[in-house]
Amino acid sequence: MGQWWPDFWQVSTDKWVVFPYEVRETINDVSKILQKQGKTSAEIKKQILEFGFSDEQVSYFFKVE
Repeated sequence: MGQWWPDFWQVSTDKWVVFPYEVRETINDVSKILQKQGKTSAEIKKQILEFGFSDEQVSYFFKVE
């Protein structure tokens, strides 16, 4: 079977899309990846903010493990 394409869309992008209901999961997943890379909590928070998440979202969902 070939690659599937939707028959409707608003825009096409090759960027990573985070839907509003995925904010917590995305912040948690990204922080775990960065922790495994040896990043400090401050570096992780800075990187997540640079991705475009708000300070409020990061402060609420970012937990250091």
